[in-house]
Amino acid sequence: MNIGKNGSEIVTNIVESAAKKAAEIVQETVSEATETKVVQHASSDISSTYNKAIIQIQSNTTPAEKSVASSTEELSELEKLFARLEAKGKTTIKIDKEGDEIDVIFYKGKHHDYFKSPDGKIFRVRYSKDNELNETIVGTAKQYRNRGFKAPEMMLVEINGKNGVAGELITDLVDKSTNPKALYDIFGTDVLLAQRHAYSKGTTMLDADGNIVKVSTSGACGYRVRGEKRTDFSGELTELRSFLDPKINPESAEIFKDMTREDLLKSINRAIGEHIWGSGTPHSVNIVLEKRHEALTKFYKRAYLMPQEEGETILQYVTRVQNKIQELHSEGLHYGQRLREYVNTLNIT
Repeated sequence: MNIGKNGSEIVTNIVESAAKKAAEIVQETVSEATETKVVQHASSDISSTYNKAIIQIQSNTTPAEKSVASSTEELSELEKLFARLEAKGKTTIKIDKEGDEIDVIFYKGKHHDYFKSPDGKIFRVRYSKDNELNETIVGTAKQYRNRGFKAPEMMLVEINGKNGVAGELITDLVDKSTNPKALYDIFGTDVLLAQRHAYSKGTTMLDADGNIVKVSTSGACGYRVRGEKRTDFSGELTELRSFLDPKINPESAEIFKDMTREDLLKSINRAIGEHIWGSGTPHSVNIVLEKRHEALTKFYKRAYLMPQEEGETILQYVTRVQNKIQELHSEGLHYGQRLREYVNTLNIT
């Protein structure tokens, strides 16, 4: 940092004081106690207080330097977090970024590590020995971006011999409750990628211009938020109804209760308009996503032919369309069976 010797000593004293005070009254910003808390805490930090800390790190200043006279009580919890990180020290290290070695400014945290990339972006690191999980998180972000949605820059990294994913911290976000109808556009893609906690607090947010931002891509494509594999990730689109059913997912059902057939078709068309392959998601994940893509395309074609009835809710409409698809499928099987039985009666030599 470009400060004088006396200023440096004052900064160090204040940083140490902030760190000590923070240790008494502030728990680490993000807790991984439960799957829900992971989503809620992480998103809350990003949406409300990361901006200040990121600006401070990007400009290579600590919270203490902003005002030598300010007391530690005036520091926000996040400022205290980064004051503690600064007090512990930051180092310049080389990390492996998808095969390339780059120099970054590295901050060691209690639950998470952070680094500042050469272009000034701040990343938080999530370590995992499961390389398929890491590839899925990174590839899912690209799946969203391929469909025109904002998502954090994500990269596969190796730091000090540990593999993981580094995700850019995005700032200046607002809660989806400010304009819930904006989420209609991403509904079809969330169904396709099976991100079942998509509408939990902070997972999907809005930027200052009202554009959708997929803050977190964990918990999608057959994984839970904590990284465990789901056993029911398949070509069956259960999320088409579960996202709309207040008995299963009251938060998302409230968001989409006024969605119309036209909104639904537009959203699904956006989801199926791009191919699955080429995003970096693992081959085993893509095999299932391809089946989901086919099923969603089939649903779209059938829904295109079926108007929404007067007074029919979007959940009732989706259920009716899915029932029609199943009915036609059953009739097709029945016809095929009868045809085979007929052919078997023929005396073919």
